[in-house]
Amino acid sequence: MNYEERELKARVRALIDERRVPARRLRRARARGSLGLLLSVGVLVVVVAVVVGTLLQTLTQLSGPTENPSATSTNPSSISATSVVAAERIELPPDFSGRLALVSPDAGFVGAIARDRSSAVLFRIDRKDPPTDLSQLVQVAQVRGQIGQLAWLEDSSALLVQFDPSARGPTGASKPPRTVFRVAFMEISGRVIIAPDDVESFTARRAGLSPDGQWISVHGGDCSCSYVRLLARNGVDEKTVVPAPSQTYGVDFVGWDKAGLLLYQQIWPDHSTLFAIDLNGTVRYSVPAPREFGGTGWGIFVASPDRSWHLIQFGRGIGYSNDGYRLLIDGQLRTVPAAIEEAWQYGLSASGNELTYRGADGAMRAYDVRTGATRTLALRVPADPTVGLSTIGVLDRFFVWMQLIHTFVGNLDSGISVELPLQSPPNVDRLDGARLVEYRDDSIAIFDLAAWMRTFR
Repeated sequence: MNYEERELKARVRALIDERRVPARRLRRARARGSLGLLLSVGVLVVVVAVVVGTLLQTLTQLSGPTENPSATSTNPSSISATSVVAAERIELPPDFSGRLALVSPDAGFVGAIARDRSSAVLFRIDRKDPPTDLSQLVQVAQVRGQIGQLAWLEDSSALLVQFDPSARGPTGASKPPRTVFRVAFMEISGRVIIAPDDVESFTARRAGLSPDGQWISVHGGDCSCSYVRLLARNGVDEKTVVPAPSQTYGVDFVGWDKAGLLLYQQIWPDHSTLFAIDLNGTVRYSVPAPREFGGTGWGIFVASPDRSWHLIQFGRGIGYSNDGYRLLIDGQLRTVPAAIEEAWQYGLSASGNELTYRGADGAMRAYDVRTGATRTLALRVPADPTVGLSTIGVLDRFFVWMQLIHTFVGNLDSGISVELPLQSPPNVDRLDGARLVEYRDDSIAIFDLAAWMRTFR
């Protein structure tokens, strides 16, 4: 029984208990004797049961259809593939804010930061079988200290926590002159590993795990762009694969390619280059930035799931101005159609070998990065700029966007769209598959977009 069902029954019970019966009716009932009173009460109970049953059936439909009610879950921390609710609510303890939380990519765990940032806790999401729309949290591990940022490994096996162990919270003694962060691996098994003390930072939210699942890019406290350093998945071993340059140019980690080569950039005042190296630091190939971009920075705007191609955004400065886009495929840069250059503000998403984007006319299109072919999809979104369109992106075969303060999800293949009850402005993350998580003040909502579309279309 879910939360709404329990609440509804409580309300009906209170309504029955508080219902006043006029005195004249009691006198008539007594006159008819005990049998008449029993019959009256029986009729009332039947009526209430019918009303409750009808309302509960309606609530069950709103929580999402069950494809196979008899299926049993072998992993209680993950969402069953055969029995899914459309929207799942997870309430956090009062000392924790949903807006500071981070759900694992597989939607099985939650990393949460205390409101005063004095600790971080790893929770497992405890789901019932069959699932309901309200799940509980079970504590797995905790790290104490002033908390910085969080990140999940892409395989959902550990949460990275940046923390200052010397901090004692808002009422503690004074801290050292400079905040000295450490990094902890909070394994989903409950084990906590503290990284070497010269590791202070990492890429937030998603750690950028290498394709073989063994390395992440980390930074020391001196400068995040003075070298490229890797930390092993065991949380202990580290190596510097690109040493600090002797000249006055910067180096920085960019990402990984499909072959497991590390991509990093070097920037000079008038030009920049992307290098692909192995874990020993040997350069396998290099790609110069377009000459007209000058000393611009490289950033991965979106990439295919297997990292076989990347859409590179070039820019520079604190505000990271947008100089342009290029496709990086097989170690070569390629130009993109003008329609994609113009569509960047509405989001670009990768699926297989296709870039999905919204055209100026409101039609959703898919551009094949290998063949150069473009096809028009069934879904259309508003083309009128006055609706205040903004994009969350493509998740599986669903596109999520906002119009002013309202959020919608549409099926790219069927063209059907429905409203999605997100807060404005939304604070969301994409999860594996067609799932979207929204972080609220005291709770978290996980939407299964496929189940939501089936329920409310």
